[in-house]
Amino acid sequence: EWAFQNCSSLTRISIPDSVTEIGYMAFYNSGLSKVVIGSGVKEIGYSAFENCYFLNEIICKPTTPPTASPNSSNIWNAFKSIGTSAKIYVPVGSGDAYKVAKYWSDYASMIEEKAM
Repeated sequence: EWAFQNCSSLTRISIPDSVTEIGYMAFYNSGLSKVVIGSGVKEIGYSAFENCYFLNEIICKPTTPPTASPNSSNIWNAFKSIGTSAKIYVPVGSGDAYKVAKYWSDYASMIEEKAM
C-alpha cells in the first residue's frame, strides 16, 4: 500500500508473476507510462494506478480478472485519470470476462485482447 506513491521517476514496472496482490494506492500519482501485471495477481486495491497521467499501456496477464478491492465507499478507481489513450491488454479469450467483471466493466472501452 502506498509503496510507490508520487514516484514521478518511475516510468515502467513489471510486476512478477509471483506477486498476488497490488495494494491500494500502490502507484498513485506516479510517472508510469507502462505496467505489466503478472499472471499471479489475484487482487488489485483501490486507486492502485489512479492519477498516473502518462500511463497508456497496461498488460494484465491473469486470465481471470483480478478481484477489485474497493475502498469503504465501494469505489475502486484503480485506473482513474490515466493516459487519455490508455489500453488495458488482457490474454486472448479473456476480454469478455474482464469487460463484465465488477469494477473492471468501468474500463471496458480500454480493454483489448492480446497474445501474451
